[in-house]
Amino acid sequence: HRFSTQVNSRTNLIVFKLITWDCITAKGSGYRCQIYNGVMDSKVYQHVLGTTYMETLDYCGFGKAQVYLQHDNDPKYKSKST
Repeated sequence: HRFSTQVNSRTNLIVFKLITWDCITAKGSGYRCQIYNGVMDSKVYQHVLGTTYMETLDYCGFGKAQVYLQHDNDPKYKSKST
């Protein structure tokens, strides 16, 4: 599976958990990517920035100097390697 599943025995519903990274630009929604192992650490975050984020900027016609990257204060965003 590329996402985790659970079965709620009381209701017989299957619950899917899907972790994604998304971005929003002035021109609308950017690309979305799935975090396959369900954990976004600094290494995964750097990969997302180098691929999905940069592809979104390219698609929307933005240069790196034209955007502000906003995020919360989660440690993965502030690590020395990031």
